[in-house]
Amino acid sequence: MNLDLLMINSNYILTIQFLFVVLILLPAMALLSVFRNEFEGNKRYVWATIIILLPVIGPLLYIFKGRQQRLRRALWEEPI
Repeated sequence: MNLDLLMINSNYILTIQFLFVVLILLPAMALLSVFRNEFEGNKRYVWATIIILLPVIGPLLYIFKGRQQRLRRALWEEPI
């Protein structure tokens, strides 16, 4: 009987850890990246708003789209 309770508790702990990473750590890391890097115009604030208002989808959008835009711009403007 106690073994069943232990299994349930460990599943809850894993769920809480997963939610922590997805809902807290991922947006926090994306926001740090947004404010560390240079963007033209108000794109920095637009990305920050998207990340805050859409805590799961926003950071993923930034990782796949926003960072690519920034990296592409950095590569083209980098002096040779």
